[in-house]
Amino acid sequence: MELQTVTITRPETFLVWLNFARPDLEATQRDVEILLGYMAGHDYELVLRGGKLFRHDVAEEPGEMQEYDIDDVIDIVCEWNFELKTDAEHGMENPKDFIDFCNYKDAFDTISADCENLDRLFARTRYGRANERLVEQIIVREKGEDAIKETIRKMADSESLARQEPERGSAR
Repeated sequence: MELQTVTITRPETFLVWLNFARPDLEATQRDVEILLGYMAGHDYELVLRGGKLFRHDVAEEPGEMQEYDIDDVIDIVCEWNFELKTDAEHGMENPKDFIDFCNYKDAFDTISADCENLDRLFARTRYGRANERLVEQIIVREKGEDAIKETIRKMADSESLARQEPERGSAR
């Protein structure tokens, strides 16, 4: 029996599958649009086969089909985003002319707009969670066991004070 294969071309399809397969990611329509856009921009498409996710290289004939879980998709898209952002920054620093600068600036702004979504998704992947554990271990090693608790207490105190201050322009 041949497994059913579905090429994910629509964000709505991807969002339904993703929210079923990984509800902990809390993905939004914009999140999946970003992921699919970067994959397409790098000549890949995502394919579901037998409930598993695959990355299909559409630039090759017949095209490599590689099992690729959603954490890997998010990780590679974050990597591509960083590379494109770095290239755009370099272009803004070394433009040929003003039009060249404006084109790089537009690209930089567009790419930067994706960062908030990608950062949030990455934090929920196994890679993001591993990074968080590593940072916590470094803080504990460098500052001691109570450093994290003390930092959280200071942040809470700061938030509490900020809420107590009257808003500017309001009656006292």
